[in-house]
Amino acid sequence: MGVFAREGESSLRWRVVLAGGGTGGHVYPLLAVAEAGAGQAAFEFVGGDGLERQLAPRHGIPFHRVPSAAVVGKGALGAARSLLRVVGGVLRARRLLRQLRPHVVVSTAGYAGFPAARAAADLGIPLVLVEPNRVPGRATCALAARARAVCVGFAATASAFGARAVWTGAPVRRAVLHGDADRLRAAYGLRPDRPTVLVVGGSQGAAALNRAVREALRLLAHREDLQVLHVTGKARAGLEGELASGAVTYRAVDYLEAIGDAYAACDLVVARAGALTCAELLATGRPSVLVPLRLASGHQRHNARALEEFGAAVVVEETELSGARLAQVLEDLVDDRPRLEEMGRAARALGRPEAAEAVWEQVVRAAEESGVG
Repeated sequence: MGVFAREGESSLRWRVVLAGGGTGGHVYPLLAVAEAGAGQAAFEFVGGDGLERQLAPRHGIPFHRVPSAAVVGKGALGAARSLLRVVGGVLRARRLLRQLRPHVVVSTAGYAGFPAARAAADLGIPLVLVEPNRVPGRATCALAARARAVCVGFAATASAFGARAVWTGAPVRRAVLHGDADRLRAAYGLRPDRPTVLVVGGSQGAAALNRAVREALRLLAHREDLQVLHVTGKARAGLEGELASGAVTYRAVDYLEAIGDAYAACDLVVARAGALTCAELLATGRPSVLVPLRLASGHQRHNARALEEFGAAVVVEETELSGARLAQVLEDLVDDRPRLEEMGRAARALGRPEAAEAVWEQVVRAAEESGVG
């Protein structure tokens, strides 16, 4: 794709290292920041063995791997081994940053972003943290006191970081914000005059959610006015067997690159509640049914409840999830157009579509205040 190509980068003012990875929620916000700073900076990406290894080069950003490991939930022996790996990662990141000489390091923290972020703090390189979750992660909290700014996705999260906090919203790529509904409908044979539900379970798929969707569609098979586009995940987890035919229009796809087109075309989204998904829902003003993952230290539950509190989403806990429950929720919402519109307005009120630019302003400010460049 080469969105952030290096041609002529010697004339650019800033050198910026992006640090993070593991999941899309830790990678895509950094790519959105790079998009906002394109033409002003040369970017390098430092991460581990997650999606970042493929996504950074695909976007024209050189990638550098450093050792990293999750510590929480590993048991005493596993935690000790992980800590040794993290220490090794920090030492390697220090050597790497001395070579790259960045003016600023921008990190979404997490276990994959921690080594480079910690190394930047140790070397006195300005550090800007991006925390898209409602409740900040342990790595962000551990690094915050040494950061120039902590850019938060939710306004209520700012209180955790005092004067360093800046409510920017969570960075979202421009392609997500400017989707083409007609292109999506043409690609999947969907009609513009029918309610459309988008189901997204993550890059690999969410087995519990996928199964519930299939069960719900059997109960909604008579709804000839309903269209469902189901992004199953590449693993297609939980999708044994074929869906019985019915009047409802159902389209399944393993992966959808043009997610912005899907947001533009849908009336309602059913999804997990990862930070990236929530940021995209708010920035595009999409009403949603959120089924938070029970793991991930409870981050998704806090994210989902934050959207529900402001009327932008309906939360269905995974322990309560069934085909019958999901079918009832979908039918209640699809048949209540005024409520869907109100939920969309609530989402837009919370959303910060300019978040990537706002974070980039903090990056430039950190560099300028440090007297570099």
